Amino acid sequence: MNYTVSGKGSYLLVPVWAGEEEKAIKITVDGGSEMMIMLPIASSDKKPSYSAPVAVVCAGSCAQEHTAVLSADVDLKAVISQFVFSDSVPEPETQKCRPLCHFAAKTGWINDPNGMVFKDGVYHLYFQYNPFNTKWENMCWGHAESRDLLHWEQKDTVLFPSENAHIFSGSGIQNNHSLLNLPESALVFFYTYAAPRTAKREAERAFSQKIAYSTDSGRTFKKMEGDFLPTICADNRDPKVFYHSPTQAYICVLWLEKSSYALFRSTDLKQWRETQRISLEPAWECPDLFELECGETHEKKWVFWSADGYYWVGNFDGYRFEAEQDMQKAYLTKLPYAAQTFSGLSERVVSIAWLRTENRAQLFRGVMSLPRCFSLVKKGSQYLLSQRAAEQWYASLKKIFSRQFSGSTSFSSESAAYLIDMDFGSEDAEYTVSYGGKMLFSSAVFGNRGGKKHIQLFIDGCVAELTNSDCTAIAHFELDAAECESAVVALESSEECGATLYSVGN
Repeated sequence: MNYTVSGKGSYLLVPVWAGEEEKAIKITVDGGSEMMIMLPIASSDKKPSYSAPVAVVCAGSCAQEHTAVLSADVDLKAVISQFVFSDSVPEPETQKCRPLCHFAAKTGWINDPNGMVFKDGVYHLYFQYNPFNTKWENMCWGHAESRDLLHWEQKDTVLFPSENAHIFSGSGIQNNHSLLNLPESALVFFYTYAAPRTAKREAERAFSQKIAYSTDSGRTFKKMEGDFLPTICADNRDPKVFYHSPTQAYICVLWLEKSSYALFRSTDLKQWRETQRISLEPAWECPDLFELECGETHEKKWVFWSADGYYWVGNFDGYRFEAEQDMQKAYLTKLPYAAQTFSGLSERVVSIAWLRTENRAQLFRGVMSLPRCFSLVKKGSQYLLSQRAAEQWYASLKKIFSRQFSGSTSFSSESAAYLIDMDFGSEDAEYTVSYGGKMLFSSAVFGNRGGKKHIQLFIDGCVAELTNSDCTAIAHFELDAAECESAVVALESSEECGATLYSVGN
């Protein structure tokens, strides 16, 4: 059955009844490309949870009359009046304990960060996004921007699923060599075309890698025809592309299956040659490959990264990566996943991970981690990854008070985001950190990692991040939204401790 919605405005507002049964709906605006979504729909007498905006691509003026055709196998007569064109997007109801510094979508589900690019003073964060429900489905690319890695503004969604495919994860670069018949100022994005959506068996799936580009500073995308990498394995995905200056070629790292990855080279972004297949147990999905400097020795090493935060330090010659030491773990908890580093930063390697928060009873699900600058620290013969928060974050700290205590103490803050900096008597000190009366963390969790004498606990709405002194150990936690506005942080220590409370990001 087809239904027609007409009106004026920059957006088609799609009503979302979060958690209700999903129905397949195909939407075509002004006769353009088709978008296929699974939309949760309730009866007409129930108010939608929120409205998801779909930006109208205007050939002329968005003040003109627009027409959307909705095709579905279900009767939409009772709810069709809820689909409207508008120049404004209604704000969702105020939600408790939204993070201030960790990006979270206004509504809907987010997962992997995608296509992260720094250009003209703006950090562009794209991400796997379902605007149409608070669970995984309808994989789009959402978009947010920041000028300071501290405050984020959500922008229009840039890629939507077609009838045949989801838009899965990928990466982005600036077109510095004016390739693909595009200007140097263009941004080029590499993503997985996850098709077909209707496949019931793995053997029927055939994911491929495609290119989209933007000539308006990342605000809107255009898809290029064809694949830049055809299907190798059924679910191959998550292309990470970067330029390798020493050998003057672009490199693509692609997950194939299980713990297997492939590396490719290209000089024109059109023709790609495979140069290596590598298996790194127990790596899985979302590869990254970047060069870091060791602060103590000033040596440079390459790091191969996988979705769970497993990483290998070694060498890369533009063709092959060779690990020099065993796998290390970047995280102490399972909340972070699928981290990616920004392209376009010449002096720093900055990473953001998806935090797999539940956000129960909220209209958003999932948040992004604090942006962290990577470097290497040498411990004996081993290199460890240091993950220090971006300097803009440290610059935003405002001291509230300090205290010395022995045994136990507690903290509460009126700030939306705050940091507790703790300096214990020695590396052998035993301590616990509790939140809302529940133990959050203890010194035992660090195991034999050093640097646990000095720790920092950052509380930001529904999430917390804790690091040791050199940031080689980091733990992420989801906090109870019902408690976060009034919860107290309690510390217990076997030795005398100094603690300082800071507000963050104000």
